[in-house]
Amino acid sequence: MEQAFATAIAQLVPRGKSVTTLGIVSKIEGNTCEVTREDLPPLLDVRLNAVQGAFENCLNIMPKIGSQVLCLEVEGEPSETCVVGYTEIDSIEVKIDGAIVKIAKGRLQVKNNLADLKQILTEWLSELKAAVVQTPAGTGNFAPNNVAKFSDLESKINQLLE
Repeated sequence: MEQAFATAIAQLVPRGKSVTTLGIVSKIEGNTCEVTREDLPPLLDVRLNAVQGAFENCLNIMPKIGSQVLCLEVEGEPSETCVVGYTEIDSIEVKIDGAIVKIAKGRLQVKNNLADLKQILTEWLSELKAAVVQTPAGTGNFAPNNVAKFSDLESKINQLLE
């Protein structure tokens, strides 16, 4: 796996221009991490994104603590490094024009400034469970097996969506 990372980066970066190093994520703090390396000093304040800042439209990848990462020097400065490759990730978040898609802890979050998918589905199922159905014979409700199915679907939504 280490060789595959090194080979991939070597093909993308001209020789002699940048330095890469492999290590293990030992700590994450904000948008940086600490990377320990075999027989080398640890890398401190390694950027999780190549460019630092608070951006409205971005992709954030959070490596798993204890996983291997490939780090690249930023503009040839050994004290400035960023993660460019991951063996395992803890979460991923994409933000574009107010929309957010996040995957973390086995669950998915999809929302924007106006709506949240989990909230919409939960409210929809609650309305269905409480619905009064008009029939030619008068008012009625969904059959118990339908209400049970709605509850099952609600449980699955809660397992999938954050």
